[in-house]
Amino acid sequence: MGKKLRLMAILLAVFLCAACDKMTTTGAEETVAETSTEEVTEAPTGETVRENWKLDGLPAYEGDNVLGKNVYSCGTLLTETGQRNPDGCKMQVVTETDEEEVAAYAALLQENGFELFSDEIQEENHFYRFTFGEKKIYLSYIGAKERVNIIVDETGLFPEDISYTYEPAEGERTEFYCYGIKMDPDGLATGKNPDNPDNYPNNGQLMVIKCADNSVIIVDGANGVQMEELEQEEFDQFLHQITGTAEGEKVRISAWYFTHFHADHFHGVMKFLKSYGDCYQVERVICNKPDYINWSLKETNPLNLAVFFASLYPECQEIKIHTGEKVQIADVTLHVLYCHEDNTSKTAKTSIADFNDTSTVVRVSDASGMSMLILGDINISGEKILCAQYSESTLKSDIVQQAHHNYNYLTTVYDYSASTYAVFTQSEGGLVKNISSKRNSDYVKERCKEWFCLGNETVGFAMADGGVKVIYQEDLIFDPRVSENVK
Repeated sequence: MGKKLRLMAILLAVFLCAACDKMTTTGAEETVAETSTEEVTEAPTGETVRENWKLDGLPAYEGDNVLGKNVYSCGTLLTETGQRNPDGCKMQVVTETDEEEVAAYAALLQENGFELFSDEIQEENHFYRFTFGEKKIYLSYIGAKERVNIIVDETGLFPEDISYTYEPAEGERTEFYCYGIKMDPDGLATGKNPDNPDNYPNNGQLMVIKCADNSVIIVDGANGVQMEELEQEEFDQFLHQITGTAEGEKVRISAWYFTHFHADHFHGVMKFLKSYGDCYQVERVICNKPDYINWSLKETNPLNLAVFFASLYPECQEIKIHTGEKVQIADVTLHVLYCHEDNTSKTAKTSIADFNDTSTVVRVSDASGMSMLILGDINISGEKILCAQYSESTLKSDIVQQAHHNYNYLTTVYDYSASTYAVFTQSEGGLVKNISSKRNSDYVKERCKEWFCLGNETVGFAMADGGVKVIYQEDLIFDPRVSENVK
C-alpha cells in the first residue's frame, strides 16, 4: 500500500509541475502576441516540458518522434578561431519525424514570436529559417532520413545579408578556373620529403571563379610548399591577367570560400596574403568551420589564417553556411548541399572518423547555366549522406571536382553528377601510381568526356557557342631545381 501511495504522490507532483510549466509558457506566448510589433531581445518560452529537449529559449519539438540526447557544437566563425564558443552555434537532432511534424513546429515557432525568414523545399527536403533577436534558427528536414536538424546559430549573418546580384551585359561572362599547383609528377610524395626537400606534395586545391562583374571568388588556397615565392608571383600575375586589372590596382576578391581546413587547402593562401595582401580587396569569407573539440586533429585549426583575414581586411564580412542555403555573388550562385552537421548520429554526436568529411559541398552555377560540383575532400561517409539528401536532379553538373586528390573510392556522386568534364586535384602520375589509384580515377574518367589533372596544368571553362567549353589551358612550368630532383 505504501508503494501505491508513493506512486500516486509522484504522479501528482509531475501533473502539478506540467500545469505550472504550461501556465508559464502560455503567459509568455500572450506577452509576445501583445508586443509582436516591437523588437524582441529575449527568448519567449522559458522552461520547456519535454524530456531531453536541450535548446533553451525554443519551444520543445512536439510529436511522436525521438529527440537526440546531446547538443552538437557546430563551431564558430573562422575569425573567431581560438575563441571556442559551444553555444555560438549548436544543434539538436530529431529523428523518426515527418513533414507534418516539422510544419507544425515551424508554426509553433511563429506563434512564439520567431519570424519566418525563408521556407524552401529542395527535393524531399524542407528548409525553414527563422530569426529572433540575434539568433538564427534553422529547421533542416531531410526527407530520406526522416530527420530534422534544429540549429541555433548566433554567429552573425544569413547568406542573403552579404549576397548581391549582377546581370551580365553583352560580352560579359563568368569563367571557372581550376588552378594548377605543383605536385610530384609520379604521385609519390605526401609532403616535403627529407630525402628530397624540393619535392612537391600530391595534394592541395585552388580554384578561381571570375564573375561577370570582373570580381573573383577563390576556392581554398593550396599547400604551403605549393605557394613559395615563385608560385606566389605566378598566382598574382594570373589573377591580374584573367581580370584585366592593371598593375598597381587592386583585384577585387568578392568572396573566399573554404571547403575545409586541412593544411593543403589553406596554408598556401597565408603565404600569398603575407606577400601580396595589400594588392587585393577581400570582401567576404564563406565557410563552415567545425568545433575542433569534436576531433583530435588540432593541427588543422586555421588560427593564423583567421588572423590574416582579420588584420588585413577588417571590413570583410563572414558567414557560416548550412545545408540548403544559397549564396549569391554577382551572377554566381553557391548552393550548399552538405556540411559536417549532416554527418552526425541520432544523438547528435559526430559520425565523422575522417576529418576530410568535414568538407562542405557546394554546387556552383552562373547565369548562363554553367555548373560545377565542388566536393572538397569528402570520403565515403560524406558521399553517402550527400547522395541520400540530393539526387541526380540537383547534383547534375557540367564539371565535377574529384574528391580528395584521388585517394577515395567514391562512385554514386559521380553517377549523379553525370559531368562532361572532371578535374583531378592530382598529377597524372598520381592517378595511376598503384591499383587503387587507377581504380579510383578510372571510375571518374569512364563517366566524363574530358578530364584534367591540376597537378599538371591550369584549365578554364566558360559557356560558349551554346555549351560549356574549355577556354584556357596552360601547362605548369616546374622550377628547374625541382625537376632535377624529382624522380
